[in-house]
Amino acid sequence: MREFQLVFKKTAVGFEVYYIKNAPITQIEKFIKLEFILKSKNPVFGNFTSQADLLNSNQIFYFSNLNTNPEPNKEVPLSRDQIVGSNDMLPVESPESLEQKIFQPTDRNPQESSLYDAYGLEHFHSTSEDKKITLPDGRFQLNMGSSSQDIYCSNSPLTSNTIGIIDIYIWMKEGHNFSLHNTEELVPVEYKIQFKSRSVFWRYNLIQTVEKFVKFEIKNILPSNSEDSKQYLFNQVSNDTRMPDRSKIEQFVSTSEIPIKEDTSPLFKIFLWEDPLKEASLNIVLPSPKTANFSVEKINEEPVYYADIFVYI
Repeated sequence: MREFQLVFKKTAVGFEVYYIKNAPITQIEKFIKLEFILKSKNPVFGNFTSQADLLNSNQIFYFSNLNTNPEPNKEVPLSRDQIVGSNDMLPVESPESLEQKIFQPTDRNPQESSLYDAYGLEHFHSTSEDKKITLPDGRFQLNMGSSSQDIYCSNSPLTSNTIGIIDIYIWMKEGHNFSLHNTEELVPVEYKIQFKSRSVFWRYNLIQTVEKFVKFEIKNILPSNSEDSKQYLFNQVSNDTRMPDRSKIEQFVSTSEIPIKEDTSPLFKIFLWEDPLKEASLNIVLPSPKTANFSVEKINEEPVYYADIFVYI
């Protein structure tokens, strides 16, 4: 970024990149790629994003503005084993060693995707006819006979809290800043990654130290006509579940999945009756689930996720 005199500025919702009118970047004839490493400061970040199930400890997300639908769950996770450092991808003049990653640019095939022809993206291959590399969106595809392997070349080291890589391709035209959108048009650089809030079934576990309440009902705190609230229903589960000290658990499970966020405000209130024929004896504002308190159960061989909340009265 320094080489092209680009200025990086954080914002409340992301970041912006600026350059002055006559910066070196304006002289670029084809394109440049800006690579950003996406890291999480919160160790349970994946618990409150709906895409967490796609990843394991050896995978990260790959995002690129060559993809016009940058939702994480639309992306193919990138294995850490596929990522190599840029210093390992040096082009040198030696005949054939794929182990040394020796690649040379060649003329593009006119039958290749118009993305290459329209925007000048280079097509790479090795010196062997049956071993070639293409550059569709920042990844390299190694074709070795009947087998192939995806390789991503990163300019930055990855750490344990790295959750993704963002590649922003910038195409310069007439001194203005444009990005690749598709093969038909150029649009101003703006790229958003949409991490949706995860939705799971909420499960309230009400524990009575003294069994005096006989009727229960959970209601939304906000009225149903509120624009900020959706009405959710809970069913009381009939079971004989008890705590280790034999305290009985009254269990309530939402009938549909409810979004969960790191800072979810209380949404529900529980009403309790000592005498079902009279008015409720007590009502309690229920806490929202913690993002770390998730459990999974298999129903019809499919995983179902629950957020467990324990309430003592």
